[in-house]
Amino acid sequence: FRAADKFDYVGMVNDIKQNHPYLQILLTVEGRAPGWQAIDDLAEQAIETEYPQDYLTQFRPRPDDICVEQLSGGTTGLPKGIPRTYHDYIGNWDYVGRATGLTDETITLGAMPVAHNAAGLMVWGMMMFRGGTAVITRCTQPQDQFALIEKWRITFIPLVPVQLNNWMGAREL
Repeated sequence: FRAADKFDYVGMVNDIKQNHPYLQILLTVEGRAPGWQAIDDLAEQAIETEYPQDYLTQFRPRPDDICVEQLSGGTTGLPKGIPRTYHDYIGNWDYVGRATGLTDETITLGAMPVAHNAAGLMVWGMMMFRGGTAVITRCTQPQDQFALIEKWRITFIPLVPVQLNNWMGAREL
C-alpha cells in the first residue's frame, strides 16, 4: 500500500490476516514490509522462460471469484472491505461502456485516486476493456485538469460530485 497519510495500512491488513488465514499473498507498492512481496521486486523477475506458455490457464479465475476487496470510504464509520468479483467489473466495463458510447478512440481523464471505485470502473478498467486511452493525473485543481483536457483532447470525464462542484466554482469554466 502507498499511504499519503499516517494510517498504517500494512498493520491493518496484518491484523485482518490473523482472522483470515486464506490471505496468503500480500503486495506492497513503493516500499517493503516484513512478510509482504514488493511489486518492484516482482517486476524485475524474468520468469517468462521458466514456465510453459499455457501455465497460467490452471489459475484462470471463475467469474464469481473475488477479484479485489474494495475499501469503502468509511462514511458510515470505519472503512469496510467490499468484495468485488470479476463479472462485477467486466459487466460494468462492458455495459456502461456501451451505454456511454465509449470506443477504442475514447480518451478519458482520471482525475481521482486510481484506487477509488469510480476510477476502476470508469477510467482505467473501462479503457483497458474497451481499448481507449486513460490519462491519469494527481492534479486536483480544476484549472490543472482543464489544461489536461485541452492538451490530451479528452472525450470522456467521469466525475464524483465533489469534483463537479469544484469545476462549477472554477473561474476558468
